[in-house]
Amino acid sequence: MTEIDKSTSKGAASVEDGVNVQVLLRCRPLSDKERIERTPQVITCNEYLREATLYQTVAAKQMTRTFKFDKVFGSETNQERLFQQAIVPIVQEVLDGFNCTIFAYGQTGTGKTYTMEGGPRESDDGRNLSAQAGVIPRAIKQIFDTIESNTEELTDLLSFEESDSKRLRLLENRNEVVVQGLEEVFVKSA
Repeated sequence: MTEIDKSTSKGAASVEDGVNVQVLLRCRPLSDKERIERTPQVITCNEYLREATLYQTVAAKQMTRTFKFDKVFGSETNQERLFQQAIVPIVQEVLDGFNCTIFAYGQTGTGKTYTMEGGPRESDDGRNLSAQAGVIPRAIKQIFDTIESNTEELTDLLSFEESDSKRLRLLENRNEVVVQGLEEVFVKSA
């Protein structure tokens, strides 16, 4: 994130070679409570210019500050569009063998949990994700859909066994794919 210097009209500073960190901004809409209380809108987003402008009043003087990001998603952006434009390429890089991290940062009440987890995860038919599903369930679905479509060979990379016993079998069980021998363990503490 870079604040735009209005005196020189230049945007973000140059990026160092080898640094691959992207900063994305997603602005949430006003809540019902904020609308009822007529809370003023304090930020506007320009997705095309990848800018967000903050409006604040300091000592009875209206001030604006504009910040530039790698990507900006306005308050009308739905979960699917955010995922397709910002997250799908990162998950694909993970599937290609690169280490990647996605995290949400911000003040309490700004929509981090909704963006990452979303609302109900299943649609009415129970087979697809709901429109409100967040980044995490969508990324998991992308990963498993890729595995399912490339089921020629799946191996346990953590196994110390010989290479033949590292192969895992995928079985279809009703409407889901099951990995034979996979153990599910619930973690109760860190």
